Amino acid sequence: MTRSLPTFISNSQRILSAPDNMNVTEKANILYHHRQWLQQEQTSVRKVGWVDEKSQQERFKVLASIADLSDQVIMDVGCGLGDLKPFLTQRFHHFVYLGIDMIPEFIDAAKQRFEHEKDTSFINADFTIDGLPEVDYVLASGSFSYQTDNEMFLYRSIEKMYGCARKGFAFNLLNEETYPSTAFIKSYNKYEVLGYCLRLANRAELKMGYLEDDFTIMMYK
Repeated sequence: MTRSLPTFISNSQRILSAPDNMNVTEKANILYHHRQWLQQEQTSVRKVGWVDEKSQQERFKVLASIADLSDQVIMDVGCGLGDLKPFLTQRFHHFVYLGIDMIPEFIDAAKQRFEHEKDTSFINADFTIDGLPEVDYVLASGSFSYQTDNEMFLYRSIEKMYGCARKGFAFNLLNEETYPSTAFIKSYNKYEVLGYCLRLANRAELKMGYLEDDFTIMMYK
């Protein structure tokens, strides 16, 4: 099956309204932290804020279990340096990969890293407000774990990502039972988030047990 890279919707097509978004200060804080890590850390895992490669790979493993992703168009929201791409390449074939991240340094580095990879593209965009293409599956690892005062931010983001997916959307969050929120990182009640997803999706599943502080939700059309 031949699939092409999806067409990105122009920035003029805003989907989330300002009241449902992070504020400017919160986004600036995210940029500041990641730019500091980019300068200070040596490995790609640490540069994007993960503790170690093992925990990152465990999260990827669960996200990728949403379906057989061969011959599918996949959007990686909050892709960082594109670490998910080689993970998927080892397990699936003939898929199209699109990475989205609001941090331009991440996107520049990812483009250089994968410049010779076919059916692979990276776009610098703010997924919370910029228009996004329709794809088969949307995956998001750690993309919604930043602190915000906006109680609706997560839920509006879930609505938007699920709306972009023709077949399914998988994302992970930190579990508030074992990982209390900090000034920078926000954790969630897994059953509250699952309940919300069940109101949107034809089917939604909660995955636990792969890491102590983490949970994943898969939503299907």
